[in-house]
Amino acid sequence: MKRILILIHVLFCGYICPLLAEDTGAARYQDSILKVADALPATLVRLTYLRDMAYKHQYAPYNMTFSTRLYEEARRQKNAFYENMGAYYLAACYDKKHDPDSLSYWVDVLKDFVSQVGTYDYYLEQKAAISRALASKRQIEKAVYVAKETLEESKLRHSNNGMIAAYNSLGCAYGVSSRPNEALDSFLEAYRNFSPQTKASLKVDILSRIAQVYGNGGKDSLKLPYLHEMDTTLQAVISKEPETRKNWSNFEIDCEVKYILHYMNQKNFTVAHEHIEKVKKLLEPHVDPVFWLNVQLIQLQYYAKTDEYDKSIALIDEVTPTVLNNYVSTFATLINYKASTQYDKGDIDGAIETRRYLIRKQDSLNNAFSANQLKQVKEIYHIDELLLEKQKIQDMNYRIGFIFLGVCLLLMYAVIAILMIFMERKVCAAFQCRLGPVRVGPWGTLQVICDVFKMLTKEIITIRRSDRFLYNLAPYIVILASVLAFACLPVNKGLEVLDFNVGVFFLMAASSIGVVGILLAGWSSNNKYSLIGAMRSGAQMISYELSIGLSILTIVVLTDTMQFSEIVARQADGWFIFKGHVPALVAFVIYLIAGNAEVNRGPFDLPEAESELTAGYHTEYSGMHFGLFYVAEFVNLFVVSGVAATIFLGGWMPLHIPGWEGFNAAMDYIPGFVWFFGKAFFVVWLLMWIKWTFPRLRIDQILTLEWKYLVPIGLANLLLMVIVVVFKLHF
Repeated sequence: MKRILILIHVLFCGYICPLLAEDTGAARYQDSILKVADALPATLVRLTYLRDMAYKHQYAPYNMTFSTRLYEEARRQKNAFYENMGAYYLAACYDKKHDPDSLSYWVDVLKDFVSQVGTYDYYLEQKAAISRALASKRQIEKAVYVAKETLEESKLRHSNNGMIAAYNSLGCAYGVSSRPNEALDSFLEAYRNFSPQTKASLKVDILSRIAQVYGNGGKDSLKLPYLHEMDTTLQAVISKEPETRKNWSNFEIDCEVKYILHYMNQKNFTVAHEHIEKVKKLLEPHVDPVFWLNVQLIQLQYYAKTDEYDKSIALIDEVTPTVLNNYVSTFATLINYKASTQYDKGDIDGAIETRRYLIRKQDSLNNAFSANQLKQVKEIYHIDELLLEKQKIQDMNYRIGFIFLGVCLLLMYAVIAILMIFMERKVCAAFQCRLGPVRVGPWGTLQVICDVFKMLTKEIITIRRSDRFLYNLAPYIVILASVLAFACLPVNKGLEVLDFNVGVFFLMAASSIGVVGILLAGWSSNNKYSLIGAMRSGAQMISYELSIGLSILTIVVLTDTMQFSEIVARQADGWFIFKGHVPALVAFVIYLIAGNAEVNRGPFDLPEAESELTAGYHTEYSGMHFGLFYVAEFVNLFVVSGVAATIFLGGWMPLHIPGWEGFNAAMDYIPGFVWFFGKAFFVVWLLMWIKWTFPRLRIDQILTLEWKYLVPIGLANLLLMVIVVVFKLHF
């Protein structure tokens, strides 16, 4: 029984192979249709007729013939609208064959017509179909990528059908890769996007897949409403267009099979048998072979549940030749099932003979398969050589690309640090009524660069009685934490180093590594001032990480995701500092205070208090080692500001005001990275303002502020955000 269920599941997700012989009258029928078309004037009349024929015959063997003829005739008449339609029907033919290469060709053709016909629906639907074809070939990662790309493009083009098709393909990819929960989420998201403009075929397909997932999970009560809706939608379409009934046969069979499974699970075999008789009447020559085989397998399951052994054995004997010729992979399971049925019946001798038949047949099949392989060995060998060479080239390109990316990122960190040091000096000077650096370069812009070169030339002094390994390791740990945290930030759409569904968690984990480097620096220096500074810093950073986490968690509750790119995407119609009402504003303020303390900046710079500790934990550091601590402080400041800009101020998302379409369109012209860096440097300026305005706090005041005020307020604010989300008080 389990084997039959597995077979059914595989067939629903799997591949298509021809099972039934082509109708002998198909050729004559096609010729008669084409003769009528040829007799019509070579104008819009002929195109309309061919369009109707292609629409009414979206099943083999007619679909390819009529679709091709429509496309060719439209090309001859230079009619872009009908040419686009012919390409769409041809793409649908290859969709049924699960041929991603041919499908990709026709999708490219459809893309070229978009500007002429003014609709993206046909193009996006078939682009989503590429993902399903890839999933059927077990190219899961590529299938997911294509589906997500199609989804983004559909949202951009406001294509409801494209969006539903993309969610459908994404769910199929997840389903094939044994991720049923994610598959169900995608299908349900497609279902929630149904509209009056949604195509009936997409609706029926989505409803079928939702019912399938619930059925596989044993959740019949959840499955049944979607199955009823699928049936209702099918009957409505068929009653409206009875001439297209054959286009829906596969869906009708699928619906009936699901009803049979449901009633068998409910042990209502009378109703199940009624549906079996109904589905057998739908098995016409044009029906997809997979559905034909599914009907046979569902009958076997029915006979097994009702102990009708003779009927089960007779049916197996009936379908075995067809399975042997076309579904060799299921042949062994089918014959084993026959032997098991004979054993259950009490026919021990028959079961033994069936097993012997299976062994003999498998040997001959294996020999034939091996002989066929031997004929292709040489060709395959050469192909493998070429693929190996191609893979080597790809690997080399990947290595070069990764090295180039790493160099670019390090240069970006350096540039950001230089800009922020210059900004720090200028802001400090402004608050203290000074000019700041003005002599080296225009407006003093080259002063920082000169200081960097000076620091690079400084000697790295090794301290006696220090733990040399930890002493030298500490600054690199600090800079590594900064780099890892920065890698999570989406600078522009699709422009981030790390983008995964636990980005917030990774950021918190990566940023917390920095305190380890600081503690190591203080301990390994063998200096009491360094040790005290490191202990202060450790206590401060560990304490304020809690408030940072509560602030970010407030937005996570609002968005229901920890993926930074998704958090930004949810702010397309407004930034969270406005959309989240009071809780988001409170979280933003707490985050700014805690973030300032996290990076040891004034008024929270007690670990580096010059009057008490000389320079704190990096007192004994010189040269580039000191430079790494110095750079890390500014990079951390930018990371804190970048995170604030991402989760509260929309990240790279432009400022959009609902109802102001002209204003929103103008804002879209500003590149996303400009928005991100603009917002980030605005927050940097706020934090610098705080540093140069407030006096330094004592260590007891720092910890009192955190544990007595910020943590309770953060917890209460998080609870308030939960209430806002539960009762949908946000917009």
